[in-house]
Amino acid sequence: MTLDFKGGKLVMHNGLKPRSHITIRTDAETVMSLSNLKIGLLGLPVYYDEVGRGVATKLLRGKLKIDGLLPNILTLNAVTRLFSVQ
Repeated sequence: MTLDFKGGKLVMHNGLKPRSHITIRTDAETVMSLSNLKIGLLGLPVYYDEVGRGVATKLLRGKLKIDGLLPNILTLNAVTRLFSVQ
């Protein structure tokens, strides 16, 4: 699935579209974990609680892959806040 943010709107596409700024590859369970990440100071995700440590561990072990992470860290934080249901 591709989420395309344009002009304040979200368009969803079936499948992976080319030239994405950020690509997140993982299993469904990890996507659900992303939705449970708490958002802390400055709108940044909290990685020091149980859910955050689990997400960070999956990232370090390669179970969660984020292409374009470093050059797009602000965009990734916005997407993380979007995923978070808390």
